[in-house]
Amino acid sequence: MCTILLLLRMKRDKSRLDDKIIGRKPMTEALSREHSFEKIWLQRGLTGELEIAVRAYCKEYDIPLQIVPKAKLDRMTRSAHQGIIGQSAISTSMRWEEWLVDLDSDKCSMVLIADQITDVRNLGALCRSAEVFGVRHLLLPKQQSALINQDAVKSSAGAILRIKITKVASLAVAIETLQMRDFLILSAELGQALVCDLDIRPNQRIALILGSEDRGVRPHLSRIADHKISIPQVGKTDSLNVSVAGGILLYALRNKLSAISV
Repeated sequence: MCTILLLLRMKRDKSRLDDKIIGRKPMTEALSREHSFEKIWLQRGLTGELEIAVRAYCKEYDIPLQIVPKAKLDRMTRSAHQGIIGQSAISTSMRWEEWLVDLDSDKCSMVLIADQITDVRNLGALCRSAEVFGVRHLLLPKQQSALINQDAVKSSAGAILRIKITKVASLAVAIETLQMRDFLILSAELGQALVCDLDIRPNQRIALILGSEDRGVRPHLSRIADHKISIPQVGKTDSLNVSVAGGILLYALRNKLSAISV
């Protein structure tokens, strides 16, 4: 019931949903109000005061800025974009340092690391399962990651809004930081040791890396993981949808942690 009311309230409040700030004047006004953006697209070759202001704003607030050809902006909107489009943020990402402080205060939380999962609905569905199994912190790369927009919120049934999110330039550096904080880093990959055979010590802090369906976890992240785990499979299908696989793995890990604590 609470989830339904949340989604209905968000549907009425269109300024918080899949809003795009389009054009120079709306963007200038948004910057003056310190508007929260998920991402900003700037036309290649655009110069002037607004271009300088946007770059400075993105740097200060850690907002992904993508320089793109005019044709891409034309495909994104039928409106006169004047060389700039911004995607309003639904859920404000935390700065990395703030996210770490919040994580350190939550000793029982599992962390989900989504490596280049670009499908919005997959990310939303994954976050729905993650929140159910006690994940309260999500780590995303700044580039090549799905936007947290209306579709992501709907696919997660609102769960994504209850997860603390941060975006980093380098997942590898972030993972190594988690390892220094005594996190066990698990990489979900085909043909590896089964998750049901994994030994976990009491009060173990866990971070699970899930990659995109077409490429999986990137090799340089796989190499620094502490363990590579997989799901037992009987059928001939190569792999599961990432949100389904994530749900199964998180369920198995939560079961292990619960069994240890009994």
